[in-house]
Amino acid sequence: MGAHLAEFETSGEYKDVAGFLMNHQTFKGKDFWLGGLNPGLLWIWSHSARPINPDTNLADVVNGTTTVPTKKPPKKPQLSQTDEKLLNIAGSGRCLRLTFDASAHNYTYYGQDCSSRQNYICEFVDRSLENEISRISRELFAKK
Repeated sequence: MGAHLAEFETSGEYKDVAGFLMNHQTFKGKDFWLGGLNPGLLWIWSHSARPINPDTNLADVVNGTTTVPTKKPPKKPQLSQTDEKLLNIAGSGRCLRLTFDASAHNYTYYGQDCSSRQNYICEFVDRSLENEISRISRELFAKK
């Protein structure tokens, strides 16, 4: 259907999705597959290949910003307890699950065996406008 497992580029995206799940009884307390995987050394998003793990570039994960290396190492941003829990991924599996943490009343990441059955959250990029522009462009050039 043209979608892929969801990837959180910012902690804001995580908070939006977790908030949605928490506020809908149909979803609250259920676990979901996300598009993260651990091929061996660090957690990455499978579709974009961007790192999830804070050891690579914590500012990218937490703030959604891009940092440029300087002579001095940049200060690590102050993290909330939720952000810290998200970035310290528990579990021994290679696939990333968004799991409900009843003690914290929130969702967190967990590494689980990829063969487990879970619900899943996908994201879809609507390219219908892009496709329509391409179609019109082809028609215009075909007439010339």
